[in-house]
Amino acid sequence: MGDDVEEMARRAVKEIERKDRRHKIHKYRDCLLGSDIVSWISRQRDGGKTRSKRESVEVANEWQRRKYLIHVSDSRKAVEDSSSAFYRWSSPPSATSSPSPSSPPTSAACAEEEESASGSGSAYNPLLLHFMEDPRRLEVFAESCRSQLSTTDTKIGFKEYKDVFSGDDLTTWVLANSPVPGITRAHAVAAAGSFLEVNLVESVLKLGVVRDAVDAFYRFGDRLRFKAECLKQRHHQKKMGLAMRDEGLKPKYPVILVPGLASSALEVFESDTKPDWIRTRVWIDPMKIGNLQKAQAIQNKATKVKDRLAKKAQKHVPSEHVDLLLHSDKNRDALSRVWLKHMVLAEDGFSDPPGIRVRPVPGLHGCDFLGEGKFDKKPSYVLGFLIEALCNFGYDTNNLTAMPYDWRIPPEKLEERDRYYTRLMRQTELMFDVNGEKVVLVGHSMGNRCLQYFFAWVEKHSPGWCETYVQSFLAMGAPFLGAPKVVRSVVSGDQLGLDMFLLLKEGLAMARANASLPWLFPLREEDYPNDVAYCVDGPQEQWTSHDVQGMINKASPRSWGFYEDFYLNSDLFLAGGKALDSSPILTRPPVNIWCVYGVNLRTEVSYYFASDPDKPAHFSLSAAADHLSYQKCAQNPGGIKIKGGMGFETRRTFQETVGYEICGDGTVPYASLQYPRVWMEDAKKNGKSIEIVEIEGADHRDMLSEDVLFYVVLTFLSGSSISFDVHKDK
Repeated sequence: MGDDVEEMARRAVKEIERKDRRHKIHKYRDCLLGSDIVSWISRQRDGGKTRSKRESVEVANEWQRRKYLIHVSDSRKAVEDSSSAFYRWSSPPSATSSPSPSSPPTSAACAEEEESASGSGSAYNPLLLHFMEDPRRLEVFAESCRSQLSTTDTKIGFKEYKDVFSGDDLTTWVLANSPVPGITRAHAVAAAGSFLEVNLVESVLKLGVVRDAVDAFYRFGDRLRFKAECLKQRHHQKKMGLAMRDEGLKPKYPVILVPGLASSALEVFESDTKPDWIRTRVWIDPMKIGNLQKAQAIQNKATKVKDRLAKKAQKHVPSEHVDLLLHSDKNRDALSRVWLKHMVLAEDGFSDPPGIRVRPVPGLHGCDFLGEGKFDKKPSYVLGFLIEALCNFGYDTNNLTAMPYDWRIPPEKLEERDRYYTRLMRQTELMFDVNGEKVVLVGHSMGNRCLQYFFAWVEKHSPGWCETYVQSFLAMGAPFLGAPKVVRSVVSGDQLGLDMFLLLKEGLAMARANASLPWLFPLREEDYPNDVAYCVDGPQEQWTSHDVQGMINKASPRSWGFYEDFYLNSDLFLAGGKALDSSPILTRPPVNIWCVYGVNLRTEVSYYFASDPDKPAHFSLSAAADHLSYQKCAQNPGGIKIKGGMGFETRRTFQETVGYEICGDGTVPYASLQYPRVWMEDAKKNGKSIEIVEIEGADHRDMLSEDVLFYVVLTFLSGSSISFDVHKDK
């Protein structure tokens, strides 16, 4: 960068003003402003020239990458040219080369937002420097802390917390076990703060800082998140794929991705009513849905833009894109009905409606982001961030592809209409031939159901095919026993996790009209902590338990008909349902299985519906059942939490299937996620392996954007293995 970055940092320590600053209720000690940092750098000559703002920000971020400089509340945050962005010197060259009491402060974790009683938070910290010289030292020290520090149960307000420890306990342990002699208690607090940065510990009250106090409580975080964060810090990388590549790992197995429910983009190939929609996306495009809050928000923004431009030009500013947003409420409703007409299939649940043909967008582009616009792309992510991590790791079009599908139709019709499973079979064979390695088939959510069906289908037509071509089945958030949430979708409606884009009534219409939803109806209801459905017909005096068949038949007989036609009687799914545990869908696939899913997020498992006497087959969730929350009784046999007519399993829910307290990933219950455990013995006898990795606090959809998932997936795909027992705390 011209001027030596290290030498510039030495001068900057002496010349850039730093002082105590306040932001809202917090006080930050010895801070620099982002705008002051950028301005100072821009004044330094580079080969006789003044640096631009962009170049100055690049230099500042190089300091941040080298740990010279850190943001006061997030050490990973980049430097911004802003007077409201506060930074501190962490370990600049001057401190490293000649430490002295006047050296700059050490870490964001070192200085609490409140004024420290010790008053020495900004002193030179030999323990933090010891960790910075070799990041592996912090990993070893942190693991020792996890194994040695005692935990206890405590109550804060009305809420109980298990396995926690105080900030005082943590600081005392660090002080007693420091590998560097002579540190102070303030040094220990700062070093304990670094545990937060690498996800070793977390504050139960989300403080974001370690307080040396007996009433500030913390608990150990997820081991996988800790290892993933340490890996990135070790290689000074922000992207997990790049960090793992720097670790010396590389892709071993070719990959085919299969997305979940509502996770393949759909485009129009024929439309009598909207010919201008042909070869454009209908799933999902807010401008086509019309009647939804996202379109309304964009409309408001567009109105302001149009008014501003018109005022500036003193004349009307025509804009087809803006005008499209400025529909009246009546027109938006009409547009919404047109969109639904394109999304909802014919009466049989799988045929195209007259004059309309909608098909999935092929390849990686069909399941990275559902939206393509500036405002709707990122909120509509599916596998886009995972695909980015795979590319950073070294994957390309020779060893990575995806197989999106029309998630509205049942599996046998996917093959009949689109030859989907035939194409998946041929694509797998091609990837094998090109790479000389067996292929890993990766599914998310309902994509795993799709792959289970594929394994049964391909073995029926070509016995032994899986052994030849498939290395492993990598199941992310797999609903092996279905998901009760689908019952709610069919009975009272659901927005499919796309609340920004889909109205409840639109979700209900799609759920009842498309024959794919029954693919996820719950199986083995006895494995769940509560009955799936309760209902009252009339005055809400007594809740009556209903099995899935009974509840679905009451609300949507058509949906139950789809279930019988395409699933219950399918010889590749339930084969009549007489021997459920030996049915194809609950039989172990003939391949290695790698399961990755989140745990300990509140997850729907039960519903309390009230019917509307004036509207047949119209049901809604009833909060009248909320008084049964946590009460073990006939209407709540599991004693689970009930809120808003929904029953939830929580981290305190006892799971009969495994014998300890735990819950699911926010969408799929734990019993469904962990079902492959029952296959482990059979897999071992047949020379196959089943690996199960549970990620604390990983949400069913959100985990698709998290580094911890990328760490697990890329580790598997490199041919390595997770290096510790993820169940050791159970």
